[in-house]
Amino acid sequence: MKKNKLDAIGYVDDQLIEKAEKYTSAKKKNTWTKWVAVAACLSLMIVGATTIMPKTIHEQGAGKDAGGVQMEGNYSVAVLPADRNLDDVQNASCNELNETEAQNEAGLCDFLPSELPDGYHFDRASIYVTTMKDGTVYKRLLITYRTGEGAKPLPNEEGAEQVSNSNDLGDEFRINIFSFKPDTSAKIYSLEKVRRELTNGNLENDFFYVQYSDHYVGIEPLSLSAAEIIGLIDSIGR
Repeated sequence: MKKNKLDAIGYVDDQLIEKAEKYTSAKKKNTWTKWVAVAACLSLMIVGATTIMPKTIHEQGAGKDAGGVQMEGNYSVAVLPADRNLDDVQNASCNELNETEAQNEAGLCDFLPSELPDGYHFDRASIYVTTMKDGTVYKRLLITYRTGEGAKPLPNEEGAEQVSNSNDLGDEFRINIFSFKPDTSAKIYSLEKVRRELTNGNLENDFFYVQYSDHYVGIEPLSLSAAEIIGLIDSIGR
């Protein structure tokens, strides 16, 4: 440092030096506090991810209530009973179906509702097929019915595609048809018992199964009333 600058320092007011020391100390403290806060946030994010992820996977259809399974932390389209093992799976697939294909899906189409609540129509369907190493095949047919037009790609003003207005989607409900007893924590009812439960005001917003012979039909009512659900399940298998 040049001599004239050293001389100048000697004339600096003591109060200014004291303020500078306090500022340096506060700055170091704030920096440390900031990094502690960042570390705390990261810890919360990690804990949150481990807590929320299973629930998110479940809600997207990989949970046992939906008949799917979780393999090595990732979603698997394999569907199989509780007494079978993933190690015995040969292959698994999931494919979209149109309405005609869904209505003609052998072994499962007999358990589609013959009557829908007023205003509802077919929206989309998917077929899950799992083939075991011993040749056994398990199937799940998932169908969504709705009152609106569904999510359809529409061109915007710039010509790019966008999803149709969510207000046009309407209400919906979903049906899962299994060719086996699903591995699920949801309740499974006989037709008579589920009708009684609904009449008593229960299950209106619950996911549940109805057993029809050796097939199981999962009902996700969503916006359906108890009367609409009863009419729906009474029409299944007709």
